[in-house]
Amino acid sequence: MINIEELRNELQTIIDETAFYAKNDFIQTGIDIFDIYAGGGFMLGTFNMLCGFPGCGKSTFAINVSANVQKKYEDAVVIYFDTENAVSKKRLKQLGVKEEKLLLISGNITIETIFQTIDKIIEFKD
Repeated sequence: MINIEELRNELQTIIDETAFYAKNDFIQTGIDIFDIYAGGGFMLGTFNMLCGFPGCGKSTFAINVSANVQKKYEDAVVIYFDTENAVSKKRLKQLGVKEEKLLLISGNITIETIFQTIDKIIEFKD
């Protein structure tokens, strides 16, 4: 049986550590109204998911954010999960993403695949 209190404490520890490392630094999206609404953009160290109807601009939005991350942080590596097979490396490059610092993951992606990839990235970084 799961001890909910232990789980809460463990999750709070993870959240506290993440908040410490994020340092309230924001990545601007390049879309001023969104950045204002979001309080400055996306907070560094957070995980964000874009959802919406096909053709509404999710991929272009994500590519713009990716390019802005690399402009702000020269050594930044973009890991782009494309669950709709809607983008190519060529398109990413056209919109400003540095291909040499890009890992494009597309195809039959599940949430488990995403978390396994994140785990491997953390292991690699450590």
